[in-house]
Amino acid sequence: MGAEDFAYYVKDIPGTFFIVGYMPEGVTDPYGNHHPKFEVNEACMLVASKSLGEIALNRLTQT
Repeated sequence: MGAEDFAYYVKDIPGTFFIVGYMPEGVTDPYGNHHPKFEVNEACMLVASKSLGEIALNRLTQT
């Protein structure tokens, strides 16, 4: 994995970072997200969207 600058973003402002991914059945070496043969699994997008929604709701309702 390459370098991430996210640590600089959350130095002064609270934040979170997570990676969503999946491994297709029968595949041992999947293509990375910048490869032209990369395929998106839309089920992962649903999980990521729900997770981001939960994070936002939890953050907004903290007292």
